[in-house]
Amino acid sequence: MITRHLIAWTSLLFSVSTAGADVRLSQVFGDHMVLQRDRAVTVWGWADPGESITVRFAGQSVSTTAGSGGAWSARLAPLPANPTPEDLSAIGRNTVTVTDVVVGDVWLCSGQSNMAFGLGGCDATPLE
Repeated sequence: MITRHLIAWTSLLFSVSTAGADVRLSQVFGDHMVLQRDRAVTVWGWADPGESITVRFAGQSVSTTAGSGGAWSARLAPLPANPTPEDLSAIGRNTVTVTDVVVGDVWLCSGQSNMAFGLGGCDATPLE
């Protein structure tokens, strides 16, 4: 009985450890995101070691290979501002797609009560 359970557990462990890993993107990348305009954008994630990955976005296609630990990164050339949503895809053995991605200015804000105020009353002129 113990031998049968040991064989079953060993078989399960072996099948899990040899199963291929799906291409994954970092959790930083998600639907409805904004990429910074006029700057190179690095896209990164994980896959099987040695797996070829292609990242496609806004007419660009950049290929890379996952390292020995499975990590990979690809750098997109700078893009002009574009409010038209597009898909960003990482393609390897499987495809991961992030939808509704635009290119523009990324703002990081912090604060407490001052974050309740909108920019509607601001006198700033856009830089375009």
